[in-house]
Amino acid sequence: MAPAQPTPRRNPEEMRQGQLHAYDNRENVLTTIGSGRLTARPPSPEILEQIVEDSMSGSHEATMAYPMESILEDISVEVANINVPTVLLAGELDQVEFNRTTQDRSPGLPSERRVQDHQGERPLDPD
Repeated sequence: MAPAQPTPRRNPEEMRQGQLHAYDNRENVLTTIGSGRLTARPPSPEILEQIVEDSMSGSHEATMAYPMESILEDISVEVANINVPTVLLAGELDQVEFNRTTQDRSPGLPSERRVQDHQGERPLDPD
């Protein structure tokens, strides 16, 4: 499971700062969820509380790994060596990855792998 394409991504500074501080406190988690970028529809109160709890429970090192390191890595050569059945999932309403993922089919993925478009989905949709 990978959160993004295997090539480095340089986000605009405002987005990068949002990623760096998304887990700082409850207010930032709620702001991130409320941005509309991660869910196609508002989560139920129960799901929202679970998202907040899960988001706040990670260690500082874990929450910084993606925006500070992983997002900048180029693992495209290694991706070509993946030799297990793989499905590339993309949500139709994903504002970050959908168009890039479905158009590029992620660099380095062998052609026999496929994209599943989950209509009406975004990264944190519980369905």
